[in-house]
Amino acid sequence: MKIQIRATTTSAVVRTVAPRYHRVYYAMRRAHERGDQAKFRLLRQQQRTLPSADPNDPRYRRLRYQR
Repeated sequence: MKIQIRATTTSAVVRTVAPRYHRVYYAMRRAHERGDQAKFRLLRQQQRTLPSADPNDPRYRRLRYQR
């Protein structure tokens, strides 16, 4: 039994990063470096609600396996 891999014009292997997620990440880093624990916790909760990669990236195609 052979497994064939059918790539449907996969132009991007990984999805592009979500800019809002990374803005919150860098704000978390700054709060942590300043020692602001309350702001850090608030930003961490906000970050968990955001996707880390762009779910609607038009260049990303999912690789499907076909038997």
